[in-house]
Amino acid sequence: MSVDAATLLRVYTENAEREDRVEKELSLHTEGPREYLNRYPTPADRVLDAGDGPGTNAIVMSHIRRAVILLDIT
Repeated sequence: MSVDAATLLRVYTENAEREDRVEKELSLHTEGPREYLNRYPTPADRVLDAGDGPGTNAIVMSHIRRAVILLDIT
């Protein structure tokens, strides 16, 4: 299967935009993880957030934690 770069970029962009909308809505999908993030880890901990897409959880953690690193291929 061959996919050109323009198609790949379009698909990743559409997925990122959809994930961004979902992450901003209040739901069990978003509130469960946010509740966990508010309890753990401690403010002194460093956090590696892998695969967070638009970075919504990394942003939440950065308000409480000293160091947050986000890695995502999109």
